[in-house]
Amino acid sequence: LNPSVPASAPLRKYLFSATLTRNPAKIANLQLHNPLYFHAAASGRFTIPELLEEFKVICQSTSEKPLVLVHLLRELELTQTL
Repeated sequence: LNPSVPASAPLRKYLFSATLTRNPAKIANLQLHNPLYFHAAASGRFTIPELLEEFKVICQSTSEKPLVLVHLLRELELTQTL
């Protein structure tokens, strides 16, 4: 390491999937360090917040998705969004 180059924050990976496997071998291929698994369900250890709002936007192509996301974040003035 070069002491004149400031150290950057460690890389963080966030993976969101409605169909993520629970198979440990497949998850190991993602090379995650200390992965946490969160499962939202109507009952159990974690529950879906009552005030959670969901909606769907259909994009004509995958290349539109980042632009649509930025537009929604700005238009809805969302500040605490992951």
